[in-house]
Amino acid sequence: MPYSIIMEIALQPCGFISACMGTTLISPDTDFYFRNLDGEGTVLRDIDLRGKTITNKSTLLNTMAMGNTIIQTFEFNMKVDDMDYYKGTASFGYFVASALEDQVGLDKGIDNHPMTEKKYLNGRDITLIDLASDEARQKFYATNLKKPHYRLTDPQLDFLSKVQIVKGGGSDNLGYIYADRPINRSDWFFDCHFFEDPVMPGSLGVESVFQALQVFALEADLGSTFNSPRFTQIEDKIIWKYRGQISPEIDAMAIEVHITEIIKTDDKVTVKGRASLWKDKIRIYEVKQIALVIEES
Repeated sequence: MPYSIIMEIALQPCGFISACMGTTLISPDTDFYFRNLDGEGTVLRDIDLRGKTITNKSTLLNTMAMGNTIIQTFEFNMKVDDMDYYKGTASFGYFVASALEDQVGLDKGIDNHPMTEKKYLNGRDITLIDLASDEARQKFYATNLKKPHYRLTDPQLDFLSKVQIVKGGGSDNLGYIYADRPINRSDWFFDCHFFEDPVMPGSLGVESVFQALQVFALEADLGSTFNSPRFTQIEDKIIWKYRGQISPEIDAMAIEVHITEIIKTDDKVTVKGRASLWKDKIRIYEVKQIALVIEES
């Protein structure tokens, strides 16, 4: 199951609760826009979800209104076969249009884009990957009958265009990934989210980081010791923070991932990282403790 889908199953009921409570009726003449701001989620066990029913209990913890801004905090707990599967917390905000237009991201509007600073893209060997090229389509997307799950997903979870990998780079000298893609109004998610308020779901930004980790793992062939490797989730916490959104008028999205740990055991390989996402030149997402697991199918 893609991590973005797990996130959406957890988070969408929070919006239902908020709407059913009539949260915005404290200011009935104001047009509000709903955004996820922060969250953390922990996968508690690796379950084959095919044919299963997921039950999610979401609880509103508090509501705080300040002028034309409303902030709400929730907790969620998802179960499968009456066993805890995924739990966490999240905060959401209602904002007016002018507040969204004036967003300065996580760093007060500073241009600290990786291609501006090039701090981790200088002085080392860089592997350049054009995911649209015939070579990359064969290497990263084509199905190998002996290893059918050891590849990238296509087309709706294919979020990156070009990837640069610096082996031994990054803040921990274990690897660095930079990736980007142009944004088009025709991108499929804009017509799905939200009604009359098209933005890329934050969960898909997180999913793009997972795709970058998969490219890194495939390029290094970290699953080579398994007969038929597959990508799955780590049974641990992932933390995200959003201070902006990818909207149709944005020219490009970019991400970077610092590899912070690579753990190899007999039954799995775990790749951990710390990631950020930019809209044009402004950093708007931060994802801490993100991790990808490779194990036998």
